[in-house]
Amino acid sequence: MFYTENVRKALNIAYHAHINQYDISGVPLIYHAAYVAHRVCCEDDSYSCVALLHDVVEKTSVSMEDLIHAGFPERVVHAVDLLTYKPSESYLKDYIPRIKQDPLARTVTIAAIYHNLDTERYHGIHFTEEQLDSLEELNELYEQAYTLLTED
Repeated sequence: MFYTENVRKALNIAYHAHINQYDISGVPLIYHAAYVAHRVCCEDDSYSCVALLHDVVEKTSVSMEDLIHAGFPERVVHAVDLLTYKPSESYLKDYIPRIKQDPLARTVTIAAIYHNLDTERYHGIHFTEEQLDSLEELNELYEQAYTLLTED
């Protein structure tokens, strides 16, 4: 990652927003955001910023207004807004097609899904049957979303 002023700002917001949040494998959630940011890193720091912030509005108390007030470019704020899943929408029929229209949001989502589908993250963890069923359903949904996002 290039540590520009905006990337540092996004990293600090994401770090503090995701404090005490963990993924299903028990790893701090900030590592998912950092992985995605690393994967999409390029000379345009908007990609790293959006990757770091992609879950903050949906999963924490950070609001879109907070990101605007923090001074992020409109492009970053818009992409984070697109990436914020609303419970009233269909994941595959509304959310994913909306994301597909924006190259920045699409790139970050593909990287996030890629990481979410990485089963190596769960090595050595013993899940209950219910957890395994939930993971299988979620992975099927992610695979469908990945296909929709990567097809022309």
